[in-house]
Amino acid sequence: MSIDHVHAKNVWFTIEGSANGLKNVVVVETNLHVDTRHPDYDDQAMTSLLEAVQRFLAQNKDHVDEMRIVPVRDWVGDAQRP
Repeated sequence: MSIDHVHAKNVWFTIEGSANGLKNVVVVETNLHVDTRHPDYDDQAMTSLLEAVQRFLAQNKDHVDEMRIVPVRDWVGDAQRP
C-alpha cells in the first residue's frame, strides 16, 4: 500500500486506541507546511495531497480508518525543505 503523490514523502501505519476501541491510522509525512497560518502554506498542494490520501482511504476502507498528515520529521525551522 502506498500513496502516490509528489508531497507524500513517507507513509507508515499505526494503531491508536481508547476505551472505545482501536483505529488503524495511515500517517503521511510531507514536505509541505501543515500550519495554515505559515506564509509558505500552499493550499492547492495540500488540498491535492489530502485528496490523494482520501482516495487511498476509500480504496482501503477495510484496512485503514483514519489519516494523519505530519511534516517531515527531520525538518527544523523555516529552512528550505527538500
